Amino acid sequence: MTKMHLFAKLVLTTLGIFILLGFLTYVEFSSRLAMEYPDDVIITLLVIIVSFAPLCILAYYLLFKSDNLARKMVGLTNKDTSDVSRIWVVAGFRLTLFFCGVIIISGSVEFLVRVAGFVIVGPGLIVNMILYKYIDTTFRLGFREWLRLFVDVCRAALGIYLISGAPHFVRWQIRKLDTCSQPKNVENQTL
Repeated sequence: MTKMHLFAKLVLTTLGIFILLGFLTYVEFSSRLAMEYPDDVIITLLVIIVSFAPLCILAYYLLFKSDNLARKMVGLTNKDTSDVSRIWVVAGFRLTLFFCGVIIISGSVEFLVRVAGFVIVGPGLIVNMILYKYIDTTFRLGFREWLRLFVDVCRAALGIYLISGAPHFVRWQIRKLDTCSQPKNVENQTL
């Protein structure tokens, strides 16, 4: 893998992450649309599912199957160009994923502050609810609120995973690099 090939893979990975983030935003938007038009729920859900498929497929190919696309972007490489060391690959992916995580977490700060507040105040509320035998209406959430909570949790988890450097993803990329760069042993077979 040359430096240009590595750069192309990093750009495609970043693009895949932000398409995945756009997918999460689209899930939240489409749930609001489905709740505003409850008469046509089946049609709305069908439109949502059909429109989710291209985003999912595009994010999958950009994140996990980007080798061929990166080769097409870079073009033919000269035999004189040297391969990039593993340190460059690890550092490139870790830095790229870290900055993507910072951007994602910056959009989830409000949610993380609410979670921290609930961790501090929540146990007291739950104890009071049990002692005085009343159910607080703030714990009753509708479908839209549950879906928004799910999207916020996914967005925050993705940001935290990327800030940590996405260790499993980087190891997987390194294993792919190692298997591609090793010469294959071909035994002589007689016909």
